[in-house]
Amino acid sequence: MREVTVIRRLVSTVAIFYILGYTMVLLLARPKENLMCQTYHQGSVLYPIPNFNDTHEKDMVSRFTWLGNGGYSLPYGCRSKERVAILIPYRDREKQLRILLSNLHPLLYRQGLEYRIYVIEQADTKPFNKGMLYNIAYSEAKTDNHTCFVFHDVDLIPENDQIMYNCVRSPMHLSRAIDSFNYRIIMNKLSIFRFRNNVARYTMLKHKRTPVNTARYQMLMDSPWRFKVDGLSTLTYIPPTRENHQLYTRILVRT
Repeated sequence: MREVTVIRRLVSTVAIFYILGYTMVLLLARPKENLMCQTYHQGSVLYPIPNFNDTHEKDMVSRFTWLGNGGYSLPYGCRSKERVAILIPYRDREKQLRILLSNLHPLLYRQGLEYRIYVIEQADTKPFNKGMLYNIAYSEAKTDNHTCFVFHDVDLIPENDQIMYNCVRSPMHLSRAIDSFNYRIIMNKLSIFRFRNNVARYTMLKHKRTPVNTARYQMLMDSPWRFKVDGLSTLTYIPPTRENHQLYTRILVRT
């Protein structure tokens, strides 16, 4: 009888430890939704060599297991500081788009971001209007409650994991090496944040140039007077078609 009592106590003790251990596993495995994701920092390799191979979309889908429909990613186990929208104007650059996606998705995932990639495609034969596509992409993407918007060219491949795709207080210029006109920012007396030269490094993919708009220089000269009345406030466009692909959200626009 005494032996039976000892065995019962032993079984009870083992059961208690089992239950406690199982409970701890469940608690540790639960996503810590209130814990902010840590900012990713690459310390060992400053300039990872970009992958310029043309990767098939099916291969990317099989490798990028963290992606949800529409090129959306949500970090597991923590809450991202920003909900980032990557806006890419596009027309007839299939290979360049695949190369960009094969480099951009892993970088954004390593940085622990909540993000979605939008490909805003001009689906007509009119001159390519990148500025208008950016405005339309922003107008469409803001309905998804993003807090940070990155305007990205399809032919610019980041060379460095330390280029953080998040937002600061002032407008941020990621591709410092290929600076361009920023008149709307300057006229609003806003400062522009830039990474150091040894960080903000991009490779531009070779491509066939589209015909240059002969009125562009006159438009740039007039921009200090036009920027207050020309842009998002005056944007009108045909409602676009929206498609959720596995690697990105496609917004098809007819200008």
